[in-house]
Amino acid sequence: KRYLRRCDVINRGLYGWNTRWLKMAMEKNVAFLPPQMHFGTLLMGSNDAVLRDMNPGQHVPMDEFEQNLLYIAAEMLRRAEKGIVLIAPPPCNPDAWAEFVNTRKPEFNGKSDRTNELLETYGAIVKQVKQTLQERFPEKFVRLFDAYE
Repeated sequence: KRYLRRCDVINRGLYGWNTRWLKMAMEKNVAFLPPQMHFGTLLMGSNDAVLRDMNPGQHVPMDEFEQNLLYIAAEMLRRAEKGIVLIAPPPCNPDAWAEFVNTRKPEFNGKSDRTNELLETYGAIVKQVKQTLQERFPEKFVRLFDAYE
């Protein structure tokens, strides 16, 4: 088969979503993902890793995050011809984020609901999920992009 330098890119960028909300959407609407794809990328965790005390509606506990991510990534792998790339949540600039988010959430009182320490911890969970997926889907590639490495 001849390789062509083109592809259709389907972006499901969902600003502010966490894995809990994405999993629920996928369970209700199987068409949320295309029925087949060459490969996919998945970046989740930045919104799950917000500080629970400041943003309880968006925070997802680590054990639930891991299970949600496994579900989402496994569904992607079932549809992917080749595999997926998991992207660990990147670091943030808490001061810049506080300035931005406080224009929308004045109840944060000038503080950030994100820390790099917590983002890195959620990134470690993404690594664990990668290992689990490689064992479950040995015929597919599962790669990881981690800005902390």
